Amino acid sequence: MLDGAICALGDRSERFLRMAQFSTPMASSRWDADHGTLVEAFRSGDHDLAVRTIAQHLARTAFTALADIAPCEDATATRAALRLLVADG
Repeated sequence: MLDGAICALGDRSERFLRMAQFSTPMASSRWDADHGTLVEAFRSGDHDLAVRTIAQHLARTAFTALADIAPCEDATATRAALRLLVADG
């Protein structure tokens, strides 16, 4: 059951990634940088950097998706959550 859920989420993320790469080609270099920073943060044990990096990365992803899906809406909750997580950074 869990395997099926993980596969379904993986399929969805792959579709979103392909869609995002076509709609925002310059973003992939930023995503690669985020992933590199995240890997290094985990390797070095810098959990605060890992949390800030993944929070910013996921927020950026949410903003991009929202702009494509509902450009008249504002991601108020996402911005508020991001501010809480990166306020000390």
